[in-house]
Amino acid sequence: MMKGVVRLEFRGPVAILYMDYGENRVDGQLIADFNRALDQVESNPSIKALVTTGVGKFYSNGLNLRWMTQLAREGRLSELEKFHLERLLFLERLLTFPIPTVAAINGHSVAEGAFWALYHDYRVMRTKRGWFSLPEVHINLVLPQHIIQLTRNRVSGAVVRDALVFGKWYSPEESLQAGFVDQLAEPEELLESAIKLALDCLGKHGYERSALKAMKENVNKGVLEAAAEAKRNIVNIDHFKYARAAKL
Repeated sequence: MMKGVVRLEFRGPVAILYMDYGENRVDGQLIADFNRALDQVESNPSIKALVTTGVGKFYSNGLNLRWMTQLAREGRLSELEKFHLERLLFLERLLTFPIPTVAAINGHSVAEGAFWALYHDYRVMRTKRGWFSLPEVHINLVLPQHIIQLTRNRVSGAVVRDALVFGKWYSPEESLQAGFVDQLAEPEELLESAIKLALDCLGKHGYERSALKAMKENVNKGVLEAAAEAKRNIVNIDHFKYARAAKL
């Protein structure tokens, strides 16, 4: 695993995954390193829960549009298609990961970064600093159905309209009120609060991993079906729309 991109810490039965990649923008490297960390967690039966967080003022600031633009301009469309497939496979993996998952949102969680937080079972956000937003409409990107379904699974009513259609930005307090996050914590208490929430998920007897994964698959069936359809349509993606968005 590359040092300084993703690293793991273990506190008893809880694995803490740190993203230390600047703004933690999502590209092929971040997904690959994140997946290697998940492999390590999943292969260790003594680990009962997972907490993820960022280092610095970003949980994640969305897609690495500059990197994607460079690939598009160089005509490396097969690499972009591979990346989009990896994103969808990562969604499925994290959404159905066989232990409880908690995102400890240490700062800004924007666009793809916000979706990564929503892939988790629970979210704890620090107070005082950071925005949560799904602002794709402001850069003329239309969200796919699996992301819309995922968001609807997490929040409802006017929040879906405000967040998805109009790309509203939410403060930590507004994120809690809207339902995007489950708890707020003071900055110095963020990790401990996320760890406690993860351990609380286990209850008295914990879970069989296979049963927990199956339940997550059932609950998120609509999201997974829409993601499967997206995988079938990867070859039809207009890769240059991301290049246009990167200029805005």
